[in-house]
Amino acid sequence: MSTIIALIITIAITVQSYLSYKNWRKELKEEYGHDELGAGDNFLYIKYLTTIISGVIGIIILIIRFILYGNENSR
Repeated sequence: MSTIIALIITIAITVQSYLSYKNWRKELKEEYGHDELGAGDNFLYIKYLTTIISGVIGIIILIIRFILYGNENSR
């Protein structure tokens, strides 16, 4: 898979996870009237946060790889 394709996929997954997180927080606010996390919400919060952070790190790594090696196929 070329670096550009991997970068596009990583960006798409990261953006989708961020939008899911924003929608989840909005639903919490509509349902409970506040934006504070309850006892059972920590798992979802950690899941979204981990996915977003991993995506950003992946994007940074792929950009550095693209700068260093170009758009070569992974071997």
